[in-house]
Amino acid sequence: MDQKEAFLKQFDGIAANFPIQEEARKAIQNGLDFPTSRDEKWKYTRVNSIIGGSFNRNEAQKIDVKNFKMNQEWCHLVFENGEFNAQLSDSAPTGVSMVSMASINGEEKASILAKLGGLVNHKGEAFPSLNTAYFVDGAYIEVEKNAKIEQPIVILNITTGETQATNERNLIHINSGAEVKFVHQFEGQNNAQGFSNSVCEILVDENAQAEYYLVENEGPDTRIITTTNVAQKRDSRFTIVTITKSGQLVRNNVHIAIQEPGCE
Repeated sequence: MDQKEAFLKQFDGIAANFPIQEEARKAIQNGLDFPTSRDEKWKYTRVNSIIGGSFNRNEAQKIDVKNFKMNQEWCHLVFENGEFNAQLSDSAPTGVSMVSMASINGEEKASILAKLGGLVNHKGEAFPSLNTAYFVDGAYIEVEKNAKIEQPIVILNITTGETQATNERNLIHINSGAEVKFVHQFEGQNNAQGFSNSVCEILVDENAQAEYYLVENEGPDTRIITTTNVAQKRDSRFTIVTITKSGQLVRNNVHIAIQEPGCE
């Protein structure tokens, strides 16, 4: 068994609950390799500490979520080790629908499936493929047309326990004319040598305005790779700000597709 096979075998126990996950598993298991320093885009990023690592799926710990909130009045969706924690999360503000991907079904699931993976190359890039293949849960957030959301929405990912590996997945759709702020926050509790692999797809429709703040603070010896893919329609505005407070290896991939004129 080579290094890649040994690494992927650690995720064998995760069920594929979406058809797109089967596609990604075939891609990453059958020939899609992880990047090395020979790949131009990854020339200065060494991922051997990830691919050669031993990881776990830890049980949930008791969390005092107040310790991780930057503002108690903001709206928080809390995920621990990649799974939604409804008890620690808030209700959606007016004009916003928020659901855990693991909980969706019926017509709602079909609608989300039509959007999921549309912005990410899950058959040609190893870490987005890994995420797509093995994510357990994530947030689907949709902001209604012309809604003006004053309260920032926080996706709070908390990693607990040693050597935890998590593939966080989120999908956000901001309908035309809406205005909203997001905070995507990564924190750690009693964690060491963990690995977080996050993919977030953001659809920004006509005349919509969105601010997105990425805050990374899982711990000094943790590794995190984020992929943020954004598609903007006519006359939309999108701002991304990244704040990295800790981490042994941190890499943030940002891809913004300007699909129509007048965007910023």
